[in-house]
Amino acid sequence: MKSNEIIKYLFIAPVYCFYLITISGQTTTVSLKVHDVMDMFGSIQQGVWINHYAGISTEGDSYVFTLGHNTKEYKGILQNVSKNELFTAEGAFHSDQMRLVLLDTSYEIAGYLSGDVNATGVLVNILDKRKEKGRYIEFEKVNRDGYKVLDCPAQVWYQSYHGIMDQNPVFIQLQKEKDQRVFGSISVPGKLTGYIVSGNCEDTRCQKMNLRVYDFFGERFKEYKATKLDLNRTQVEEFFKDKFQIFEDWNADTKYNFNCKNLSIPAIRLYAQFIQINDREFDNWLEDFINKWKDQVISFYQPGAMQEQKDATAYMDIDWISPDWVSGIFRFTEPWSEVERSLPFTYDRRLHRIVSIEELFDKEFDYKSFFADYISWKKKEMMSINTSSRFRGYMDVEYFSLWSLRPEGFCFTSEFNTVWGIRKIIVPYTLLQEHIRRNGPLRKLF
Repeated sequence: MKSNEIIKYLFIAPVYCFYLITISGQTTTVSLKVHDVMDMFGSIQQGVWINHYAGISTEGDSYVFTLGHNTKEYKGILQNVSKNELFTAEGAFHSDQMRLVLLDTSYEIAGYLSGDVNATGVLVNILDKRKEKGRYIEFEKVNRDGYKVLDCPAQVWYQSYHGIMDQNPVFIQLQKEKDQRVFGSISVPGKLTGYIVSGNCEDTRCQKMNLRVYDFFGERFKEYKATKLDLNRTQVEEFFKDKFQIFEDWNADTKYNFNCKNLSIPAIRLYAQFIQINDREFDNWLEDFINKWKDQVISFYQPGAMQEQKDATAYMDIDWISPDWVSGIFRFTEPWSEVERSLPFTYDRRLHRIVSIEELFDKEFDYKSFFADYISWKKKEMMSINTSSRFRGYMDVEYFSLWSLRPEGFCFTSEFNTVWGIRKIIVPYTLLQEHIRRNGPLRKLF
């Protein structure tokens, strides 16, 4: 956080409490605690500024943070709405950061809160009193009028753009996560290739992004600093091996927000995050799919079966949203498994259903052998670039079995690896043109 990013406060006088109805089918009364925070300052000799924040932790818990300051010290009340927990917070005032002590209702130290403050919110890390366990919460500053507790982070979205890179037209797809991460891809259909993008936002509303661009083999290709100029235009400053800088514009195409399911029951904490694209058939199918998954997780629970709380989460990685289909990968963590489960999907928006890979090709075409040979060849090419024995061992057990569609071609994605990340192999459509079923789901490609 830069020191010149000074937070702008509004003087609150007089103050009122607002009571709200919250989330997930449960009725919970939430007070903004304005009077309580004012009382924490005792006999007020100077003005006290109050701000309100709403946020979701990385575990999916909803929080409300009512925070005041008198230019000398911070005092506030932090509420975990999902678990009905309340903490008071206090510490010295600094305009662009905070270091606060958290006290429970018995006035015992419960933990420590540190955060970077900007005009739109606070990025918070919380440690327990032993400083052993932590959690991240992205708080967004909100107005009292129309205030509501969030069950889904306000700044989680999918955004597509079109632009130019190295004089070639490109199609950019980015997803913003609740922990300030941004990831996605850049497609270069004219060159039958593409790139993976990862990075982070500099502010809670993601007006500025620092992005790194990798080829599908995992080699770093470029770096971008992206600045949103208006609703339809983002300027990207390109760095290429520190030799020169290039400025380009990305023009916005479509933007979609994510919905969430947020539920706590004994022994299971469930959080699902899924896109909605204003397509009634797709949105209904996806809502139904997530509800069935939620019911499956809940039905797994048996009283006394688990000694500690388990997390169940569902996320989506989008590979392509077009007028014809939505294609990507679901990522699940579930209480019956210690490993993440991945499930690829391609939803045909014309047929209103999921399509299988078998129905995309002529019956006489042995697509399994074709893709197996192509993937094997690409894996050898990757190992010729990274010749370490560790990478070779990784390639030996990675089968690239997750398929989806991208603008450049069929996409085969690896499982996530904590060392090597995610790799993709693209099989251009042009190599398969004569084998694609003419009256099948992909008929519009040619």
